[in-house]
Amino acid sequence: MKRALITGIAGQDGSYLAPFLLAKGYHVSGTVRPGSVLPAWLAAGANTIALHVLDIRDRVETARLVADVPADEIYHLAAQSRVGASWEDPVETAAVSGLGALHILDAVRALPGVKPRLLMAGSCEVFGRTASAALSEDTLHAPISPYGAAKSFAQRMTALYRERFDMFATTAILFNHESPRRDGQFVSRKIVDTAVLIARGEARELRLGNVDVVRDWGFAGDHVEAMWRMLQQPAAEDLVIGTGVGHSVREFAEEAFRMLGLDLAAHLAIDPSLVRLDDARMLVANPVRARERLDWTPTVDFAHLVRMLVDAARDPNPH
Repeated sequence: MKRALITGIAGQDGSYLAPFLLAKGYHVSGTVRPGSVLPAWLAAGANTIALHVLDIRDRVETARLVADVPADEIYHLAAQSRVGASWEDPVETAAVSGLGALHILDAVRALPGVKPRLLMAGSCEVFGRTASAALSEDTLHAPISPYGAAKSFAQRMTALYRERFDMFATTAILFNHESPRRDGQFVSRKIVDTAVLIARGEARELRLGNVDVVRDWGFAGDHVEAMWRMLQQPAAEDLVIGTGVGHSVREFAEEAFRMLGLDLAAHLAIDPSLVRLDDARMLVANPVRARERLDWTPTVDFAHLVRMLVDAARDPNPH
């Protein structure tokens, strides 16, 4: 039986990765932040998942946990995951998303004998305001937020440790991936939740900032399968994970409103105070290498993804 350790297991990606690995016969362990309130799915699975409290900012604590929890594969998902919030506390973002990743890398390096394979959850935000329309593994990093800079640091340190210490360590450069389990503070959830309220007559307008930014919107369940496939390869390499198709925030909103029989134009209010200076204009993946190496293609397209979120927002039952 293979053993996997997932840091940040309580987040969106962990909620898909953990059951995916369990279904493949893995023994799964996961870490949560001190004081975390467990989501319902994780609390219900407490008998099948071994949980550990970890402050990823603590180097000694991280090294101790990695040494004490046997693992064949480690999926490092723990991070401060919101670009906007990274400006509110850049130091915390650097400590969690940057140094936290380095703590994991160094803890694995220090293990005796055969070391676990390690996957870092990276981000397309490392590319920043690039002029390229299709971003690949070879695109230069030009982050424009503390979040993007921290993720760039983590990715580069992973590559350095891979080369210097001959570790199987790799970064999945993840483009936007959504699901009904996405945090309500993200724009995808804000759009569908507000659209449902308008359809019920409980709200009148959707306030957004820059609706013309383009993103590569994928499904979290597809992305975690790609992560797993990356750790099954004969050699470690960083790979871009995305759909290769871009849609604007406006298109996302139009699709959600259309599915509810609403006209976005009648309800959309552009609020200049919501425009983020750190928003890259276009972040669209070139996932050719991942599809070739991993024999992986997304199963959920844009319209299906929006439908999933809309249906979940209309359904009061937890997902």
